[in-house]
Amino acid sequence: MTTIKLDFDKKIRWGRDRFLNVIDMLRLEVRNLRVYETTRGLHVTFETPRKLENMDIVCLQSLLGSDWKRETYNFIRVRNLRKNSHPFFSKHWNVLYRKKYEYADDKIALASREERRKDIEEDLIRRIKEMKEAWKYADEVEMGVF
Repeated sequence: MTTIKLDFDKKIRWGRDRFLNVIDMLRLEVRNLRVYETTRGLHVTFETPRKLENMDIVCLQSLLGSDWKRETYNFIRVRNLRKNSHPFFSKHWNVLYRKKYEYADDKIALASREERRKDIEEDLIRRIKEMKEAWKYADEVEMGVF
């Protein structure tokens, strides 16, 4: 099981269609999908039963439209893991923060927090189920069932 973590910036349309197209092209099994709104955009997480290497996770997250800066940093962290495999960092290189704090006027204050968006989750899950039905039909046609 592999966890995929995506960070989308609202300033650039979050890319639902791109996300769904990549899922469709790769026939990627999506489980435990969660969508959270942040101050700046959306966080999307899901699991897939495919066991992926760390660099493949970075690539997939990039293909799905995750923030390019985040994935560039993930690329650097994964590349450096190969040289310095510290157990903590080998498990915690792919991070999305649920809360962010800022320091101002000698105080630490909550800057943003995630809010779950079940409406977006339900829409994506419905569309992914429709795609899976199409995959099943395409496989049956390919096998000559029809």
